[in-house]
Amino acid sequence: MAFKFLPPESFYEFKRAYEKISLSTEDGKTELLYTLYNKIEADLTYAGCSAIEDKLQDVIILNIIIILLFIFINLNNLFRT
Repeated sequence: MAFKFLPPESFYEFKRAYEKISLSTEDGKTELLYTLYNKIEADLTYAGCSAIEDKLQDVIILNIIIILLFIFINLNNLFRT
């Protein structure tokens, strides 16, 4: 898992481009979306990893809560420094 802080203008630029491509009827839409995704997913900060399987588990909710708590604690520590 990873994250990236986006300034509002970067987010809205991405959103506008995504909506324009998504609503387009032109050929090459998949490639354009792929390029857009690669741009937004560049320079991410590593936050951790997960070993949760894709099938339902008895403790899946607990696993997700632990992961989210880990991310929250790390983000909180990031802003304190």
